[in-house]
Amino acid sequence: MASMCRARINNGGETNYHIFLNSVKGISRIIRLSDITPSDVRVICSKSENAERRNQSILPEGFIIASTTDPVKPINFYTSTCFEGQDIYDKQGRSFIVSDGYTHHTKIDISTSLIQICGRIRDSEYKGHITQYYATSKYKDVTLEEFSAAIEKNIEEAQQVAEAMNNFPERYKNKMLEKLDQLKEPYITVKDDQIAVDRNMANLDIVNYKIINGDYASYINMVSALQNNGFAIDWAYETTADPITAPTPNATKVKFKNAFEEYATLKQNQSKFNIAGQFRMERIAYDKPLVKEAYDKLGADEVRKLGYKIREIKKTITVRSRANEDVKIVKLVNSKIQKQTPVPVKKVKEVLQEIYKDLGIEEKAKATDLGN
Repeated sequence: MASMCRARINNGGETNYHIFLNSVKGISRIIRLSDITPSDVRVICSKSENAERRNQSILPEGFIIASTTDPVKPINFYTSTCFEGQDIYDKQGRSFIVSDGYTHHTKIDISTSLIQICGRIRDSEYKGHITQYYATSKYKDVTLEEFSAAIEKNIEEAQQVAEAMNNFPERYKNKMLEKLDQLKEPYITVKDDQIAVDRNMANLDIVNYKIINGDYASYINMVSALQNNGFAIDWAYETTADPITAPTPNATKVKFKNAFEEYATLKQNQSKFNIAGQFRMERIAYDKPLVKEAYDKLGADEVRKLGYKIREIKKTITVRSRANEDVKIVKLVNSKIQKQTPVPVKKVKEVLQEIYKDLGIEEKAKATDLGN
């Protein structure tokens, strides 16, 4: 995501990015990795109570907390405060949902929050498309059924505790109410001066478990969950990119072969995808420019024949590049030197030198160059 933001600012363009990520720390890290300036960025997050001061302290210096009424910037970030009930207007706005692999509260519920986010930008010509980036979670040792059964058991025990405490004499019960927080019972709460069990909290635990260890457990699960909730998938792919809170990934450590084959696959399937695949190709080209150059100038088959050896690839590109210049030289020679007529060597050298100068070739022309 950071590479894409940096590329958007460096390369320019009319499209604005609207990135939904429920983590001010994650937003701050993307900003730092992108090396972008406050003039390029709008950050909208909670301003309630002490949240504004805390969030402002997390953002890099010079970046302020804005609102949806402030002018749209090329890069716009939103936490969950904007996931529902906020209207954003930007005809050139593209939406991205980002989930941090190390922060569970950034992994949103597909059946609720994700659907809400899709409707935030009201007037965008891209509102029919959204790009999602996420990191999968490792499977836990227990299944969802086992986890749900354990929750139900905890609820039964909590109900027994609540009933027992409500039967205490009034003065003892009042003391228990005052110290209820110290008990750290997850599903016990106070309602109308009575100790009760909050089943909604238990249900939320089950939902969160399903999200983190179900939908986000694997690439296949995510695709299935999106399709089950009515989303049509333009393009989907797996990548080994590190989550945003992991150490900064070093693009140079990615093997050229792996990057090239991924780029080649994306290129060959370009007609099948829309925004997501395009941005992935742009990122590969940004991180490893030789990948794009080799594909464009040599083609996938030739690069494979060269064994993905960078030195051989660069050499072949150079040779072929000069071959293209030779074609231009021949065309110019045909237009400047009359054929089937003797021409003095001096004249040949002068014409060739003029052509070299026009083509930017820093070589001293020789009459024998015609043999090339």
